[in-house]
Amino acid sequence: MANKKQSAAYAPKVRRKWYFLVEKLGKTVDEVCGLYFISRKTYYKWKNIDCGSIIYASKKERPETKIKGELKIFISEQKLRLNYGPKKMRMLIKRKFNTDVSATAIYKFYKKKNLIRRSLLFLKLIFIRVKIPQNNNIYGTLSTLYRFLKFC
Repeated sequence: MANKKQSAAYAPKVRRKWYFLVEKLGKTVDEVCGLYFISRKTYYKWKNIDCGSIIYASKKERPETKIKGELKIFISEQKLRLNYGPKKMRMLIKRKFNTDVSATAIYKFYKKKNLIRRSLLFLKLIFIRVKIPQNNNIYGTLSTLYRFLKFC
């Protein structure tokens, strides 16, 4: 592939078939080369490009990074009830389910489900700082408060 716009002579899907036949089905490189009408040099050139010197290892499933089923429901209910942050929620899950879930995974779940919200204390502090004008124009004050909260 001398030119970047030029496509590969053999599609990646076809090349993966070559490797599968050799590695998993136990065919020899000569048999695969004869089947696809390619030279041994071409086979090893592409194998070196695709695989390099690395050995394929299957990805380990990490169940602790995935929040599944019963845990999703539990986290959603507890977040709405207690408004715990990710770290505190992680400790609660550890205590109840004896499972390790990262605080980052919990935070991402919160964001995905729109469960991140300000505490009532924070809102009270902001409301106290916004002073009601002398003419008691409460609507202007609330609109100011709303605009301020949008940027927080």
